[in-house]
Amino acid sequence: MLMVNKLSLVAMLLVAGFAHNASAGWVNSIPIQGSASCGPGTITQIGYFDPGTGLRTGDSGYIHIVAQAGCAFDTVGFDVFLPSTVTTAVTTQNPVYCFRGAAGQNGTAVPTNSTGGCSQTATTGNFGGLFFGWSNLNPNDWLEIQIPVFWGGASPGQIEAVLTSVIVSLTPVISPPVTYRPQVTNQTATSTDGTSATAHFDVAHFFAQSQVVVEYGVGVFDHVSPAVTLSSQYPFYTGTAITLPNTTPGTALTWRVRITNAFGTFYGAANTIFLPNPLLPVAPSICKVKKCLSWLP
Repeated sequence: MLMVNKLSLVAMLLVAGFAHNASAGWVNSIPIQGSASCGPGTITQIGYFDPGTGLRTGDSGYIHIVAQAGCAFDTVGFDVFLPSTVTTAVTTQNPVYCFRGAAGQNGTAVPTNSTGGCSQTATTGNFGGLFFGWSNLNPNDWLEIQIPVFWGGASPGQIEAVLTSVIVSLTPVISPPVTYRPQVTNQTATSTDGTSATAHFDVAHFFAQSQVVVEYGVGVFDHVSPAVTLSSQYPFYTGTAITLPNTTPGTALTWRVRITNAFGTFYGAANTIFLPNPLLPVAPSICKVKKCLSWLP
């Protein structure tokens, strides 16, 4: 028996633990220099945070956009455009951050007033992208906005930030190298009479069409279940159940999920279930061989 439930909602599994308003860990695009009537215009960059282990499907982290005014005053905000497999993941624990500062100095949080604003909920910007905040910058002042995202697909493509005050062709882009890695969670198994078992689990295969089987056996993986195909249309399948036939009652059955797709072959963690054996005699109760008495005070 094969059973799967599709779930297209993105899991918000954030991994925090890095310093905000700091340069270490950020991988940035090439700076884009604008122009102004007085000379150098606003310069912008976009980047993503790498914790030092690279990015993999199923991870969450931050992207940021930084703009520094040139010789002129500038009102700066950003339209952020994300690929289809990258989604915002704003939570109380991992909020949007907005910082503003003078050249060469650490920034302070942007207050929401007549000179700037920072929102935890995106609105639609001037160019149709996600808009989280803005600030009025003096010459050489800078603005940084950090946005938590969920990396839901391998090699997702370009992330783009469009400045509200410049033309689209002068906007920075970056393509994070997200590596494919599926996830298998909530693994359990059940068996009624020991002659078969059912493996239950959730699969995050992140939009990669996949063949999923369960390998199983006593001490070795010498049996393979029928396969189930997971469509590339969905990132997650929850409540997956696969029957494991021809098992031996009274044994310790070891099993693991195997996922095969264009990225390779991947395995979930190994699990063990002790199969029942209804044919074994049941030891008689002590009450059947001598009179049972209640122990009363």
